[in-house]
Amino acid sequence: MPFDTGLKIEQRYFTEVLQTREAFSMIRSLFISMQELGKGARRPAGHPKTELKHVGVVGAGFMGASIAYVTAAAGIPVTLIDRDIEAATKGKTVSEGLVKDSIGKGRLTQDEAAALLSRITPSADYADLANADLVIEAVFEDREVKKAVIEAVEAVLPEGAVFASNTSTLPISGLARNSKRPADFIGIHFFSPVEKMMLTEVILGSDTGDRALAVALDYVAAIRKTPIVVNDTRGFFVNRCVLRYMSESYDMLIEGVPPVMIENAAKMAGMPVGPPGAQRRGRHRPLAEDPQGDGRRSRRKGHRPRAYGTHLPHGAKGGPFRPQEFQGLLRLSAEAGQEVPLARPQDLLSAEAGG
Repeated sequence: MPFDTGLKIEQRYFTEVLQTREAFSMIRSLFISMQELGKGARRPAGHPKTELKHVGVVGAGFMGASIAYVTAAAGIPVTLIDRDIEAATKGKTVSEGLVKDSIGKGRLTQDEAAALLSRITPSADYADLANADLVIEAVFEDREVKKAVIEAVEAVLPEGAVFASNTSTLPISGLARNSKRPADFIGIHFFSPVEKMMLTEVILGSDTGDRALAVALDYVAAIRKTPIVVNDTRGFFVNRCVLRYMSESYDMLIEGVPPVMIENAAKMAGMPVGPPGAQRRGRHRPLAEDPQGDGRRSRRKGHRPRAYGTHLPHGAKGGPFRPQEFQGLLRLSAEAGQEVPLARPQDLLSAEAGG
């Protein structure tokens, strides 16, 4: 084929793709919206920029410890609170491990690493939050546990400071009912691993005030994350997308599509990892079983954790869907999945057609 003819063909198909809804959405979200975010989109007017001088993090599990790390890396002193000094100190070791890794990769010098770690102070005393500008709780996804933390923090938190919850499942408006100042209560939801995941959800409760939103956005900007402001709806934004993503993979599996093909189809669509791979690597633990990604189960009495997808009406054997069936099929194809190359589009189409 002559080169000029090839260019014309490419131009024709590019023009066709450019006019699709998918292209419009990508241009809007990945270019226009990102530029607007960089200019302070959704930040309420009339509130001066917040210069955060002290941030508190309650909960020194893996998630809370990682939040403390990215805060200290931004040059902000942070107090890491847990039930006792041993647990809080153990949480700081997460930062020590991340710093050691950065030194090994040449991203930090020894002096920079020492300065970063010096900004993280482990503590078991809530009184150490008395001069905090912002406090983020990252404790178990249990209303009673969070209620106790909210009350303990607000007993010492100065007037005008903002309280943020890192909850991934509980409504912010509901948690704010435990607060004496709901206008200063907001959600800041990180994703694991915090030091790598750029997206951060900022969740508005029904009574969240403009100043709390401004402080939250200033904090997210200070730690160099990308904020999206969402309303207080079930699953917020990202979890709704993830749940649908995982549920569709369960539907495909139940219909007989091999896990290897599901994995490859997701990667061909641009996902960094497919649903089976995410399950196999343990990246999507049941929310209630491991709410903060720190390997600890919910402590709510009588609680029975649910895995993603258990709401599906029928399983592989005609009854309620059981995640262990999914894991069993994964084990059968895991070795093959490591060797099978990415499926070709025609293979996927023939599989759908039963060929």
